Amino acid sequence: MRISDRGLAFIARHEGFVARAYRDPVGVLTIGYGFTMGSRVFAAFWRDRHGRALAPGDRLDRGEADALLRRLVDGEYGAAVTRELGELPQHRHDAACSVAFNLGPRALGWRWARALKAGDVAGAAKILGANYNTAGGRRLAGLVRRRREEAALLLAGDYGDGGVSLASRPPAAKPRASARRGLWASLAGVFGLGAAGAARGETLSAWWIAGATVAALVIAGTLLLVRRYWRRRTPNRAG
Repeated sequence: MRISDRGLAFIARHEGFVARAYRDPVGVLTIGYGFTMGSRVFAAFWRDRHGRALAPGDRLDRGEADALLRRLVDGEYGAAVTRELGELPQHRHDAACSVAFNLGPRALGWRWARALKAGDVAGAAKILGANYNTAGGRRLAGLVRRRREEAALLLAGDYGDGGVSLASRPPAAKPRASARRGLWASLAGVFGLGAAGAARGETLSAWWIAGATVAALVIAGTLLLVRRYWRRRTPNRAG
């Protein structure tokens, strides 16, 4: 089973891209999207390209890193997910790939994974979201956030990218909102304000102010006409 495009973007977003090799919080030499020589796929790629191990100051092109990330996830971590947890719904496979990529394939045998394999998805998400967030004995905010977002992806298909969730949550219909937009567009035409303004979403208060202003002008004009009419009809009794 392969990781989805959204799953790959999820991992890339959490890892972040770094072009120059650096030491991670526990001192492991890292480059690209968290690539290290501990990865079989990355190590083979790097040694084939450079004839040696990764060294401080080495650089990696982002285009190469993007292509390598998919190869690495599918060929190494995704394969381990399928082997250990079996065929999963796409979003759960993607979440498990993210965990394995960050914590290593051994994490697929931990408590969260055992709960998932047993069919307790809610329990697996709860365990995952509350644990495995330290490095070098320190609790890191980035890992806390990542575990929580992986738990949300595992449980509800929430990739955190503003896209449509994979969970069965159909969007609520909003016919009244459409009706209101049509009403304000019509009123805009009557008041000479333009339907384009309504389409851009001017606030309700702006429309009421415009309407009240027009109404006041109409009433004032009407009163003036009535006054002039009665002046003409009423005889002058002075003298």
